[in-house]
Amino acid sequence: MTLAPYAPAAPLAPSDLAGSPAHLPAGAVSPGMTSDVAPTQADSFPLALLLEDKLVVLVGGGAVAARRAAAFAGAGARLRIVAPTLHPSIAELLGPQDEWVQREFILGDLTDAWLAHTATGDPAVDAEVAREAEWRHIFCINAGNRDAGTAAVPARATAHTPTGRVQVAVDSGDPRRSVAVARHMQDELESGRAPLHPRRRR
Repeated sequence: MTLAPYAPAAPLAPSDLAGSPAHLPAGAVSPGMTSDVAPTQADSFPLALLLEDKLVVLVGGGAVAARRAAAFAGAGARLRIVAPTLHPSIAELLGPQDEWVQREFILGDLTDAWLAHTATGDPAVDAEVAREAEWRHIFCINAGNRDAGTAAVPARATAHTPTGRVQVAVDSGDPRRSVAVARHMQDELESGRAPLHPRRRR
């Protein structure tokens, strides 16, 4: 397996991220925020990402990272995996355009990334990845703690219908419920029970 070399920029120090909201003490207000409005849990916004030839950095090389790496690669993304060891399926997946940084995460590993994903099994490391991502204005999927990230992967299913392929994505906040709904929609579409032709509003 031949991988592209990785030469990170000068490593960041924790103090470099001092302006990140993630480093502010509880109750503090960062520039652009107002303190007279109580925070609420906002709904997620569904979005289809066009990742072809975009760099996605995955921190952690286990089974969760393996599943997500396969999905990102399937969307045409370039991968940088930061992990001391790799799940066998990741090793088989990586191509010459991809990078394996064989060590633990350090600040600076998200350089040039369009999207970050962390699944190390260590909440402290995952939080550090999320902090750097926020500082760089990169969306970050925190597989260990959805609420500590800025993006989430919905339950997905692909339906093959007479009129073409349809991708279904469901995010209900409950992973099991989302998977059940996505599979139900896939079945409805492939069976023909769900309408496939657009209708004009009256």
